[in-house]
Amino acid sequence: MKEEKEKAFQSAAEVITYKPNFVTTMVPTHVEKRFFLTNQKKLVAEHILHQTRAAILRVPPNPKTWIVRLAGNESTSIGLYGGWADFVLDNNLEVGDVCSFELCGLQEGGEILIDISIHRVVQEVVPMEIVRPFDTPKVSPSSKKII
Repeated sequence: MKEEKEKAFQSAAEVITYKPNFVTTMVPTHVEKRFFLTNQKKLVAEHILHQTRAAILRVPPNPKTWIVRLAGNESTSIGLYGGWADFVLDNNLEVGDVCSFELCGLQEGGEILIDISIHRVVQEVVPMEIVRPFDTPKVSPSSKKII
């Protein structure tokens, strides 16, 4: 697995861009339970105002976009949350996957546009499912069978 992680990171590092960017390897807090991504890159923090705002994520050439909340602070770190969980689930991100984030500018409404390229640690994608503890199977009272 270590070799696959290194390969995914190397693939992301080879992306050539002249725009502000950062590369992050997905860890459990990014893609499970908390669904909160943080990044400590000074480069990115310099280009993001130190306030919470909306960001628009896209994975070119896919036309779909995701609206997330982006929090910037004065200690050169940023965080993505809110719609980040939808982005993770829709794109089947897993622990070890590497994402390259490219800041593409501001939209008219003040949202930051971010293009993301995904470099998978495992090439075969298995769609994720959300299991909620309150989702219990229904049982027919007459037949005692799960409906």
